[in-house]
Amino acid sequence: MEEINVIGGARIGIVNATWPFARLAVSPVQLKLTCVLDCYEFLPKDVVSLRPYGALPFFYSGIRILHARRDYPSKIIFWCPSNPETLISEIRDAGFLPTAPAGSEIRWRGIPLRWSAIILFILNLERTVPSQCQIAAWFHEPCRPIHTRPATLRILGLLGDQTVARTSGNDS
Repeated sequence: MEEINVIGGARIGIVNATWPFARLAVSPVQLKLTCVLDCYEFLPKDVVSLRPYGALPFFYSGIRILHARRDYPSKIIFWCPSNPETLISEIRDAGFLPTAPAGSEIRWRGIPLRWSAIILFILNLERTVPSQCQIAAWFHEPCRPIHTRPATLRILGLLGDQTVARTSGNDS
């Protein structure tokens, strides 16, 4: 029994990473999918089954990992350059045998985003979103700013305004 390493693509939740931005490493005790988004590690007790996924060879074929990990998105697919049936057979030959009960499969579980990434994105908006004056300069027009707050504060303010509107509507 030897370790298998395959380069391919991955779909985690609704986010897709094309070839060659994912790697599947399999040993008898662990299946590890590493991609640009994150790293997903499975023990045999975490995996319900490995199933072929897709219908178009080379363009749309992969292995769906049906798992019982509640901290991972439910849809995890490894896009493989070879035949998915062959790769599943090689994974079994390497000694990785899924042992999770069929009823423990996660049905649907969201988008693979971490809160830290969302916070960094919002904080970084100030640098990436052009100001109204910058946009006006592109069109050679005078700047007449409507908002005086930075973009991050405008977004957080909008979120706060919606929260206030929802809670004030419920009070009556």
